[in-house]
Amino acid sequence: MLLLKSLAVSERGKKLDLEEFFSPLNVRNSQLIQIKKNILQLLNELVGNRIIQNEVIIVSKSGKERHRLIKNFTTSDITRRIKYIKLTEMF
Repeated sequence: MLLLKSLAVSERGKKLDLEEFFSPLNVRNSQLIQIKKNILQLLNELVGNRIIQNEVIIVSKSGKERHRLIKNFTTSDITRRIKYIKLTEMF
C-alpha cells in the first residue's frame, strides 16, 4: 500500500518512505527477507514497464544520499537505516 501511495502523488519525483514502512514491522528475519524481495520485484516491474526510471537516490536517516540502479539492488541494500528512496516517474 505504501508503494501505491508513493506513486499516486502528481509530481514526477516520488518518495518511497521505508522508515515509515519498517517502523511498525515486527516479523521474523525470514519474513523480512521475503518482504524485501517483494519490494525489489515491484520496483523492477515498475522499471520494466517504464513507469519509473531505473536510477534512484537512497537517502539514509543520517541524510547521506547515494545513487543506485534498481536492477542492481539486493535485499541487503534495503535496510532500516534508509529513510526513503527517491523515485522518478517516466513520461
